[in-house]
Amino acid sequence: MKENSYTAIVLSWECGNELLWECLSEGINMDKQKFTLLEAYVKKTVALSKLQLIKAFQDAEVNNDNSLDELNNIYTEVGKFIDYFDAKVQLITLWHGFMHQQYGRMVKVLQKMYEDKIQKDVLEEMQYVALEKKWGHIHRSLQKIVLMANPPGYRLF
Repeated sequence: MKENSYTAIVLSWECGNELLWECLSEGINMDKQKFTLLEAYVKKTVALSKLQLIKAFQDAEVNNDNSLDELNNIYTEVGKFIDYFDAKVQLITLWHGFMHQQYGRMVKVLQKMYEDKIQKDVLEEMQYVALEKKWGHIHRSLQKIVLMANPPGYRLF
């Protein structure tokens, strides 16, 4: 039995034959709403994290419990919808790890981002994490990878 026919049977059983197409269209609308909500959560997380960093640089005695609580709430809400390491919400996981100084999780997310799209910026962020944790051997290795993958005199076009 094909997957489409199985889905149609299940939907017709749950909704009744006359409501089949209405259920399908509602499912599509719900998916659109879910992805719109996830996109809004990504933007809010990045904005809150950057705002928190700006406040921390301006005033060393900033009470950041409210912002971190809000970031944690967003992170928990996102986990209800999708895997934390999915490409759509990788920025949430990255910034959440950064704000909580969880560098191992940051490296994992950055590695997945680098696998999806090879970019020099991602490797440079990994170097930052290696410097922050004082992982000299990893930092030197990443420097060599950046130089080999992106030579200074090389231009793509």
